[in-house]
Amino acid sequence: KSDSTANVGIGIAGHLSHEKGPKEYLDEFVAEKFRNATITYTVYGGVPTAATLKEIVKDNFMIVGDAARQVNPITGGGIVQGMIAGSIAGKVAAEAVKKGQFDAKFLKKYHKEWDKTLGNTQKVMHNMKEKFLFMTDERFNNLVSFCKKIPSDKFSLKALFAEAVKGDPKLMLDVAKSFVVSKIKLK
Repeated sequence: KSDSTANVGIGIAGHLSHEKGPKEYLDEFVAEKFRNATITYTVYGGVPTAATLKEIVKDNFMIVGDAARQVNPITGGGIVQGMIAGSIAGKVAAEAVKKGQFDAKFLKKYHKEWDKTLGNTQKVMHNMKEKFLFMTDERFNNLVSFCKKIPSDKFSLKALFAEAVKGDPKLMLDVAKSFVVSKIKLK
């Protein structure tokens, strides 16, 4: 944020917090890395990184964003996904009003368009996240160290993936498996 202020945060999967809670991990990290720091405020929250809900429409109802678990399961970001889902749902809702059709069969247009636009990518990302969760710390740390080589002005998901695969070619096989599993689950 500035020369003397920084945001420091942590994300942890619930099933991995048996020994300590997220706040304990964060406090330990801050104490180790920022010995002379003072915490000015704290914010707590949860991010639904599970797979998108199987059903996001019912009669007279469409669900979007975090409530539908339309969050990037790897980064935890969801603003873009929520805006895209909201835009799709809004267009379908407008069409539903014009036609006077609010049943799940009609509203399913939103679900189909979501899958075509971002939903299928979300499924692949979810499967990749599952791979990351069960990766050894050593392998994960190696991947991160390869990714540190990317200059900040060149940083993108594509660059991140390319650098990670260069450092760990087996990652490409894991991603391919994630993609195949996602395609099979779609049917």
